Amino acid sequence: MQPESIAALAASAAAVLGVPTALLVGYRQARAARHAAELTARAAHDQVRRQARRDAAVEFIIAVEKARKAA
Repeated sequence: MQPESIAALAASAAAVLGVPTALLVGYRQARAARHAAELTARAAHDQVRRQARRDAAVEFIIAVEKARKAA
């Protein structure tokens, strides 16, 4: 065999193995990024809910105090 054909076979074998591996790695990275984005969105949503709950509790306490003073 000629050296050029051996080099071409080696390069094609590397491409056959490298392309699916790159696709698999890319898929896993995309999956991890999506999971991180979901966790971030969930944390932001929980933070908003907690703050709304705190605000409602404070407003309730203020309304009770106003009602006690008026009574």
